[in-house]
Amino acid sequence: MIGISSQGYSQCGTNAQNIFEDFNTLPDPLNRSVLPDCWSVIGGSAQMDNNAVTLALLGSSNPGTLITPNVENGEGVVTFKARKTSSFTVFLSVGYYAGGTFREAVKYTLGGNVQNYSYDFSNFSNRISTPTNIAFKITSGPNSGVQRLSIDDIEYKSFCQPAANPTALAKDITIQLDDTGNAIPNPALVDNGSTDDCGEFITNFSLDNTLFTFFYLGEYLVTLT
Repeated sequence: MIGISSQGYSQCGTNAQNIFEDFNTLPDPLNRSVLPDCWSVIGGSAQMDNNAVTLALLGSSNPGTLITPNVENGEGVVTFKARKTSSFTVFLSVGYYAGGTFREAVKYTLGGNVQNYSYDFSNFSNRISTPTNIAFKITSGPNSGVQRLSIDDIEYKSFCQPAANPTALAKDITIQLDDTGNAIPNPALVDNGSTDDCGEFITNFSLDNTLFTFFYLGEYLVTLT
Protein backbone atom coordinates (compact mmCIF):
# COMPACT_ATOMS: atom_id res chain seq x y z
CA MET A 1 0.00 0.00 0.00
CA ILE A 2 1.39 3.37 -1.01
CA GLY A 3 1.21 6.08 1.62
CA ILE A 4 0.41 9.76 1.14
CA SER A 5 2.96 11.91 -0.62
CA SER A 6 4.27 14.95 1.22
CA GLN A 7 6.37 18.02 0.59
CA GLY A 8 8.23 20.28 2.98
CA TYR A 9 9.79 19.16 6.24
CA SER A 10 10.13 21.15 9.44
CA GLN A 11 11.35 18.25 11.59
CA CYS A 12 14.19 16.44 9.87
CA GLY A 13 14.12 13.61 12.36
CA THR A 14 10.70 12.47 11.14
CA ASN A 15 10.83 9.63 8.62
CA ALA A 16 8.67 10.30 5.54
CA GLN A 17 6.78 7.51 3.81
CA ASN A 18 7.00 9.39 0.51
CA ILE A 19 8.82 12.47 -0.76
CA PHE A 20 8.17 14.91 -3.57
CA GLU A 21 10.22 18.02 -4.28
CA ASP A 22 9.97 20.16 -7.42
CA PHE A 23 12.50 22.78 -6.23
CA ASN A 24 10.19 25.58 -7.41
CA THR A 25 10.51 27.57 -4.19
CA LEU A 26 13.76 29.17 -3.12
CA PRO A 27 14.26 28.70 0.63
CA ASP A 28 16.58 31.72 0.63
CA PRO A 29 16.40 34.01 -2.46
CA LEU A 30 19.67 35.62 -1.39
CA ASN A 31 21.57 32.34 -1.15
CA ARG A 32 20.84 29.73 -3.80
CA SER A 33 23.02 27.16 -2.06
CA VAL A 34 20.34 26.83 0.64
CA LEU A 35 18.31 23.70 -0.13
CA PRO A 36 14.72 22.88 0.91
CA ASP A 37 14.13 21.71 4.46
CA CYS A 38 15.99 18.52 5.36
CA TRP A 39 17.74 18.21 1.98
CA SER A 40 21.53 18.35 2.08
CA VAL A 41 24.66 17.98 -0.03
CA ILE A 42 27.91 16.20 0.79
CA GLY A 43 31.05 17.18 -1.15
CA GLY A 44 30.99 19.18 -4.36
CA SER A 45 28.22 21.75 -4.31
CA ALA A 46 24.51 22.12 -4.97
CA GLN A 47 22.59 25.23 -5.95
CA MET A 48 18.93 26.03 -6.61
CA ASP A 49 18.69 27.26 -10.19
CA ASN A 50 15.81 27.57 -12.69
CA ASN A 51 13.38 25.47 -10.64
CA ALA A 52 15.90 22.65 -10.32
CA VAL A 53 19.07 21.78 -8.43
CA THR A 54 22.46 22.06 -10.09
CA LEU A 55 24.79 19.45 -8.64
CA ALA A 56 28.51 19.99 -9.21
CA LEU A 57 31.62 17.82 -9.30
CA LEU A 58 34.53 19.98 -8.14
CA GLY A 59 37.32 17.80 -9.45
CA SER A 60 37.40 14.00 -9.52
CA SER A 61 38.06 13.76 -5.78
CA ASN A 62 35.17 15.99 -4.73
CA PRO A 63 31.88 14.68 -6.17
CA GLY A 64 28.66 16.30 -5.04
CA THR A 65 26.04 14.05 -3.43
CA LEU A 66 22.48 15.33 -3.01
CA ILE A 67 20.67 13.68 -0.08
CA THR A 68 16.92 13.52 0.52
CA PRO A 69 15.14 13.89 3.85
CA ASN A 70 14.81 10.74 5.95
CA VAL A 71 12.59 8.06 4.43
CA GLU A 72 10.84 5.31 6.38
CA ASN A 73 12.37 2.53 4.31
CA GLY A 74 14.52 2.17 1.22
CA GLU A 75 12.52 -0.35 -0.78
CA GLY A 76 10.46 2.13 -2.78
CA VAL A 77 10.62 3.69 -6.24
CA VAL A 78 12.36 6.96 -7.09
CA THR A 79 11.59 9.03 -10.20
CA PHE A 80 13.27 12.25 -11.32
CA LYS A 81 14.32 14.38 -14.28
CA ALA A 82 17.97 15.08 -15.05
CA ARG A 83 20.38 16.33 -17.69
CA LYS A 84 24.04 17.26 -17.82
CA THR A 85 24.95 20.93 -18.07
CA SER A 86 28.62 20.32 -18.92
CA SER A 87 30.11 19.35 -22.27
CA PHE A 88 32.00 16.31 -20.97
CA THR A 89 30.70 12.89 -19.96
CA VAL A 90 28.66 13.11 -16.76
CA PHE A 91 27.33 10.20 -14.72
CA LEU A 92 24.60 10.27 -12.10
CA SER A 93 24.60 7.49 -9.52
CA VAL A 94 21.50 6.83 -7.43
CA GLY A 95 21.58 4.93 -4.18
CA TYR A 96 21.51 5.29 -0.40
CA TYR A 97 23.41 7.54 1.95
CA ALA A 98 23.64 5.50 5.13
CA GLY A 99 26.15 5.53 7.95
CA GLY A 100 28.13 8.27 6.25
CA THR A 101 28.62 6.13 3.13
CA PHE A 102 27.12 6.31 -0.35
CA ARG A 103 25.83 2.95 -1.65
CA GLU A 104 25.35 2.97 -5.41
CA ALA A 105 22.30 1.12 -6.77
CA VAL A 106 22.32 2.32 -10.39
CA LYS A 107 24.36 4.69 -12.60
CA TYR A 108 23.09 6.72 -15.56
CA THR A 109 25.01 8.48 -18.33
CA LEU A 110 23.32 11.83 -18.77
CA GLY A 111 22.69 13.64 -22.03
CA GLY A 112 22.20 17.32 -22.66
CA ASN A 113 18.42 17.03 -22.91
CA VAL A 114 16.13 16.46 -19.95
CA GLN A 115 15.23 12.79 -19.50
CA ASN A 116 12.88 11.03 -17.10
CA TYR A 117 14.40 8.34 -14.90
CA SER A 118 12.94 5.75 -12.55
CA TYR A 119 14.52 3.16 -10.29
CA ASP A 120 12.87 0.50 -8.13
CA PHE A 121 15.05 -0.13 -5.07
CA SER A 122 13.38 -3.49 -4.49
CA ASN A 123 15.63 -4.71 -7.34
CA PHE A 124 18.77 -3.64 -5.48
CA SER A 125 20.57 -6.61 -3.91
CA ASN A 126 21.80 -4.40 -1.04
CA ARG A 127 18.47 -2.66 -0.48
CA ILE A 128 17.70 -1.20 2.92
CA SER A 129 14.28 -1.88 4.45
CA THR A 130 14.84 0.41 7.45
CA PRO A 131 14.91 4.25 7.68
CA THR A 132 17.57 5.74 5.40
CA ASN A 133 18.18 8.52 2.86
CA ILE A 134 18.06 8.40 -0.94
CA ALA A 135 21.11 9.99 -2.57
CA PHE A 136 22.17 11.28 -6.00
CA LYS A 137 25.91 11.44 -6.76
CA ILE A 138 27.63 13.11 -9.72
CA THR A 139 30.78 11.62 -11.26
CA SER A 140 32.43 12.10 -14.64
CA GLY A 141 34.52 10.40 -17.26
CA PRO A 142 38.28 10.95 -17.58
CA ASN A 143 37.91 14.71 -17.33
CA SER A 144 39.23 17.33 -14.96
CA GLY A 145 37.66 20.51 -13.74
CA VAL A 146 34.11 21.28 -12.73
CA GLN A 147 31.27 19.12 -14.11
CA ARG A 148 27.60 19.84 -13.50
CA LEU A 149 24.16 18.29 -13.87
CA SER A 150 20.62 19.50 -13.29
CA ILE A 151 18.11 17.38 -11.38
CA ASP A 152 14.43 18.12 -10.79
CA ASP A 153 11.03 16.71 -9.73
CA ILE A 154 12.43 14.09 -7.37
CA GLU A 155 9.69 11.78 -6.10
CA TYR A 156 10.13 8.78 -3.85
CA LYS A 157 7.28 6.39 -3.05
CA SER A 158 7.84 3.61 -0.58
CA PHE A 159 5.81 0.63 0.49
CA CYS A 160 4.87 0.15 4.11
CA GLN A 161 7.47 -1.77 6.05
CA PRO A 162 7.12 -3.97 7.90
CA ALA A 163 3.87 -5.32 6.49
CA ALA A 164 1.24 -5.68 9.19
CA ASN A 165 -2.41 -6.54 9.56
CA PRO A 166 -4.86 -3.66 9.10
CA THR A 167 -6.75 -2.22 12.06
CA ALA A 168 -10.44 -3.01 11.58
CA LEU A 169 -12.97 -0.82 13.38
CA ALA A 170 -16.73 -1.43 13.09
CA LYS A 171 -19.88 0.15 14.46
CA ASP A 172 -23.49 -0.89 14.95
CA ILE A 173 -26.00 0.18 12.30
CA THR A 174 -29.73 -0.20 11.84
CA ILE A 175 -31.21 -1.22 8.50
CA GLN A 176 -34.80 -1.53 7.31
CA LEU A 177 -36.35 -4.13 5.04
CA ASP A 178 -37.69 -2.90 1.72
CA ASP A 179 -41.10 -3.67 0.21
CA THR A 180 -39.86 -7.11 -0.85
CA GLY A 181 -38.77 -7.98 2.68
CA ASN A 182 -35.04 -7.69 1.90
CA ALA A 183 -32.21 -5.38 2.95
CA ILE A 184 -28.73 -5.15 1.46
CA PRO A 185 -26.47 -3.07 3.74
CA ASN A 186 -23.56 -1.01 2.42
CA PRO A 187 -20.39 -2.44 4.04
CA ALA A 188 -18.89 1.07 4.26
CA LEU A 189 -21.69 2.04 6.69
CA VAL A 190 -20.36 -0.52 9.17
CA ASP A 191 -16.81 0.87 9.00
CA ASN A 192 -15.74 3.10 11.89
CA GLY A 193 -12.37 4.38 10.65
CA SER A 194 -10.46 1.20 9.74
CA THR A 195 -6.85 1.76 8.62
CA ASP A 196 -4.33 -0.26 6.65
CA ASP A 197 -0.77 -1.11 7.69
CA CYS A 198 0.35 2.36 6.51
CA GLY A 199 -2.13 4.06 8.78
CA GLU A 200 -4.25 5.14 5.80
CA PHE A 201 -8.03 4.87 5.87
CA ILE A 202 -9.42 1.83 4.05
CA THR A 203 -12.07 2.48 1.42
CA ASN A 204 -12.93 -1.04 0.19
CA PHE A 205 -14.94 -3.31 2.49
CA SER A 206 -17.06 -6.44 2.48
CA LEU A 207 -19.44 -8.18 4.90
CA ASP A 208 -19.81 -11.90 5.44
CA ASN A 209 -23.56 -11.48 4.99
CA THR A 210 -25.00 -8.93 2.56
CA LEU A 211 -28.64 -10.03 2.34
CA PHE A 212 -31.04 -9.73 5.26
CA THR A 213 -34.70 -10.83 5.38
CA PHE A 214 -37.39 -11.04 8.05
CA PHE A 215 -35.50 -14.08 9.41
CA TYR A 216 -32.89 -11.60 10.70
CA LEU A 217 -35.17 -9.35 12.73
CA GLY A 218 -33.45 -8.04 15.84
CA GLU A 219 -29.68 -7.91 16.43
CA TYR A 220 -27.37 -9.87 14.16
CA LEU A 221 -23.57 -10.15 14.17
CA VAL A 222 -21.66 -9.61 10.90
CA THR A 223 -17.96 -9.59 10.13
CA LEU A 224 -16.36 -6.62 8.35
CA THR A 225 -13.33 -7.31 6.14
